[in-house]
Amino acid sequence: MDGKKPQGAYWSAGFNWSPSERTNLAFSTGRRFYGQTFSLTGTQRTRATAWALGYHEDLTTTRQQFLVPGSVNTSTFLNQLWQTSIPDPIVRQQLIDSFIRSNGLPSSLAQPINTFSNQVFLQKMLQGSVAVTGAQNTVVFSLYNSRREAQSAAIGPTDPSNLNSLGDVKQTGASVLWNLVFSPRTSANFSLGYDRADASSTGERDYNKLFRAAITRDLQPKLKATLEYRHNQKDSNIGVNDFRENALTLSFLLRI
Repeated sequence: MDGKKPQGAYWSAGFNWSPSERTNLAFSTGRRFYGQTFSLTGTQRTRATAWALGYHEDLTTTRQQFLVPGSVNTSTFLNQLWQTSIPDPIVRQQLIDSFIRSNGLPSSLAQPINTFSNQVFLQKMLQGSVAVTGAQNTVVFSLYNSRREAQSAAIGPTDPSNLNSLGDVKQTGASVLWNLVFSPRTSANFSLGYDRADASSTGERDYNKLFRAAITRDLQPKLKATLEYRHNQKDSNIGVNDFRENALTLSFLLRI
């Protein structure tokens, strides 16, 4: 990172407190080679809503970001939301898995847009999410603010289109997802996402916008069809990085 050999003792400690079956608070802190680690996450559930707020600070890499869930895990969050309305844990988990697949949700809600990098960086992340569910509607709203501070230099030439290779990067974003159930066999999903990323070393600023609309219908007990429209847009103060995408897809899912 700075030429020093990574060695020495490291430690971590924390606690998990659940004053009721609807409320949970998790805290941990520790010490590693680069400095301190810190994590604090709180969740609250009511009959029709679920709330989560967390702050996480740790050393990470691109590989870890793709493999390890963030501080607000999508599956856990939805499990809290539907715990009252769907008491059976097996049926509830099957519904959650299907909901995540149908909506293309990430492992953690409202996470920063990731790019490949060979650097190690210190990430400081603040995340918040709220979900509301009813008889035919589920709405999930998430937001985040993150800062990545490079702890090592990039190996090889720097790629200007890769924000992670440009040193410190700050990202702020939000997303909203609406799931509407028309009937036991037909549902629609609408999602809107926004992200702003700033690279301090170059002054580059990117705006990312994503809109998705999809309708899904069960054609047979094991056959599902989905028609989706997607609009993806990136605007940058470095013009070569701008792009627009409009896509219409029809997919089928056959469960064997």
